[in-house]
Amino acid sequence: MECPDCKAEIGNSKYCGCGWGRGKKGKAQDEPAVFMQCAHMGCNVSAICRVKTPTGWADFCLPHYEKFYTDKAYATCEKLGLFTVEQKRDWVRAQMRTLAGKWRPIYNREPGEDLDEFAA
Repeated sequence: MECPDCKAEIGNSKYCGCGWGRGKKGKAQDEPAVFMQCAHMGCNVSAICRVKTPTGWADFCLPHYEKFYTDKAYATCEKLGLFTVEQKRDWVRAQMRTLAGKWRPIYNREPGEDLDEFAA
């Protein structure tokens, strides 16, 4: 198929780069997006993702998705005893040092070092 305006090959496309087939705002004229109810019933924003929660699957809009994971992060920090930004940064640095030791390439390890990791 070719564009009726510029005669360029467009295949099965609904619009062309020259502007043919586009609406007033420059978007393709497709069906409107389907509204999906957020898990928070008072919310009027369409859900964008599905998350596995302790009570089952939940559809969240962006603000509630961010709130869900922010609350989980604060609960984890409280459980670890991390209350200030400096404590959180120190904890992350310590974890990175631990992981960096495990991520060393095999050629930088001493012979038999892998056996010690499997024994522990």
